[in-house]
Parts: sequence; C-alpha cells; structure tokens
Amino acid sequence: MSVLGYVALSLVVFLTYTFVIVPQQSPALFPNSKLLDWVSKGRYLNSDGYAIWYRDSLGDLQQKSNDDIPTTLQEVANRPIIVLLHGFPSFSYDFEEMYKDLGQENKYHIVTLDYLGFGMSDKPSSIDYSLVLQADIIEQLLGHVCAERRRLGGSPQEVVPIHLIAHDIGASIAQELLARQELGARTLDVRTAYRLGSVVLFNGGLFPETHVPIITQKMLISPALGPILQCLSNSHIFGLSLSKVSSLYVFLVLSAFCVHSFIMLNLT
Repeated sequence: MSVLGYVALSLVVFLTYTFVIVPQQSPALFPNSKLLDWVSKGRYLNSDGYAIWYRDSLGDLQQKSNDDIPTTLQEVANRPIIVLLHGFPSFSYDFEEMYKDLGQENKYHIVTLDYLGFGMSDKPSSIDYSLVLQADIIEQLLGHVCAERRRLGGSPQEVVPIHLIAHDIGASIAQELLARQELGARTLDVRTAYRLGSVVLFNGGLFPETHVPIITQKMLISPALGPILQCLSNSHIFGLSLSKVSSLYVFLVLSAFCVHSFIMLNLT
C-alpha cells in the first residue's frame, strides 16, 4: 500500500471514530430510547430552589401497577441502600447497567442522581460549584430518601445503612461525606437518620494536592479564556474528549501510531 493509501485509511478510521463510534459512546449528546427511558423514570428534588434529578428503585416500583407492589415496596424499604455517584463531566446514566443489575430481585434499594450542573439537574450560572455544595445536596437527598423509606414501611427506629459506589469526582464527594460523618458534622433527626456503612471508590483522586490539570481544564477555568473555549466547542469535540477514557480510543491511538511508524520506516 502506498503512503497515500495509508493516509486515506487513517482518515477513514478517524472519521468513522468521530462520527460513528463517538455518538454511540456518548448517548447524552445523541439521545436514544434507553437514555430517554432512563430520564423519564427519574424524579426531582427541590434543593434550595434548584431541581435535582434523581432516580431510586423505590420510585421505580411506585410507578408500576400490580398486586404485589405494596408488599415489594415494604421489602425494598428495608433493604440496604446503595448510592451511585457519577464522575465528571458525565451524569447518572453512566450507571444504567449497574443500576439494573444491582436492582434485580429487589435485594437493594438503589439511588443515583445528577449533581447540580450535570445531566438533567438545574445548571445555574451564578453559583460556585464546589464539592462541598454537591455533598450538601447529596445529604439532603439521602435524608429525603430515608424519610420516604420510613413512610413506605421501613423501620422507624433503625439508622439506615448506606453504601456508596463513587467514580471520579464522585470519589472526592464521597470523601467529604465520610469526613462529615467522622467529625460528627452532619445534623440528623429520627426521620432521616442514616450512616455510611461502606464506600467503593474507583478512578478517583484521593489526594487533591497531587492533581495536575490538563491545559484544556486550565483554559476552561480562566475567566478570560473559558468563555472563548466554550464557544469554540461542539458536541463532537466534547464527545471525542469524553471517549478518550475508553479502551477503544487507546486501541485506535496505538493503531494510528503503528501506521505512522510503518510509513516513516518505508520513507527512510
């Protein structure tokens, strides 16, 4: 194959990846029936005037209608709670398959949400988005969920055990929630009492002081360059950036490197 043929092949691979594979890996940018179904089954919590989208398996059961639902509701209202905390810059749909698998046979009460500024939740432009703020909202949601459990038949005396599964920035939020529990900084009452029982953290930064932001992140946080970069971005660029965390992206990059190396060897 000639050099021109390799260049043409590389271009085909790039275009296929950008306009075919990326849309499939970025459903939030290219909505499909599964995503629309996921969104439709969620509910909203009012948090200081902002709408926070969340979904939980008790809410899913309440939307169904058959004779076994009242009994099942009471059973799930006494199951351990598993909370799924998504990463940046995505949203709760990352956990769609995990949510479905963990919720099978109603062995657990599954809860997930879109943080403020993410997914289907409100995105105010006039506030300071911080881990502390997101932790405040999650505590409010957990209090609301625990109160709802008791209303539907959960034990009124038991401190509800909650288990966190946290990804990426969710791991940092989980650390904040753990610290509040350890320091006794959380306000509890009998209706919303809960305790974090275990935490699973993956692909997260446990030591913020060691984080080195990439140049795009530095530009986005700049008051001068951030708005300009936003205007220059589009859905395909965003999807391409987000899909870099996938193994397929690594495979394509390595393939392109091999093609480039082969061409250079043939030219020398």
